[in-house]
Amino acid sequence: MGRYLSVFLAFILFCGHVYAQSGQKRNHRFTLFTDTVPEKEYPFILQDTPSALFTMRQSNENFLSIYRLGIHELNKAFSPKISVITQVVLQGLFFMPLTHEEGHRSVLTNEGIGSISRPFFNKNLAAYVTGVSDQSLIDLRNANLPAFTRMYIGGLESDYALMLRENSLMNFGDESPRTLWIEYAMRKVSLVSYYAMGLFKYNMGLKEESNELNRDIAGMDVYGAIRALHNPTEEFKRYVDYADLQPEEKRFVKRVGWRSFINLIDPTVLSI
Repeated sequence: MGRYLSVFLAFILFCGHVYAQSGQKRNHRFTLFTDTVPEKEYPFILQDTPSALFTMRQSNENFLSIYRLGIHELNKAFSPKISVITQVVLQGLFFMPLTHEEGHRSVLTNEGIGSISRPFFNKNLAAYVTGVSDQSLIDLRNANLPAFTRMYIGGLESDYALMLRENSLMNFGDESPRTLWIEYAMRKVSLVSYYAMGLFKYNMGLKEESNELNRDIAGMDVYGAIRALHNPTEEFKRYVDYADLQPEEKRFVKRVGWRSFINLIDPTVLSI
């Protein structure tokens, strides 16, 4: 959720980069990076531990290998400008929601709870993980509060894990920045924006669907996780908004929001 903000911010980032490049090379063909990695590995995980389809690591690793192969071919087939614009659109509207919702879903799968990932924007401009009853979530909260809390931030955990993997690939010379810089930068902005939304007292304003199996499991990830950490015995509510938070919860929202900006102090981002 909140992906359109991420796409908008990342597109501004891209436009600034294009402007800087064009100012330096007005009479030359627009270029960003060159692919200088002669040999690459594209690992796929067919079975992970525990053996449950699919674990978070399995989904992330398989996605990243397919993504790298696809973007490599995209960069070869089209001009840099067309390639960048295509990547920004696909990343914001499809790739990030796909892996983010898989992160949520994988936590439930690991706890033996079936769910359905729907990584496409609906009428609320939100991607969902559905198919879980209120009682199943309440039972999880009562039996395993850490797993219940992790369910809320499973998407953010997945995003962060992907960034770590991409960071190591670029910095150890196993993948060209030309292939991964858009994926990495947009995911970084998206991660920070998730946490920083609370600084603006952002309310999603989602209304619970009449059929509980059509409801998203998490709502606003950060608010739900903070509610689970501070007041796990409160009456269960799927979609926790900023207005629903207690004073100590709001203070914690501001704390994580401001500290999230530390993620932008990243040599990999600054070198892009």
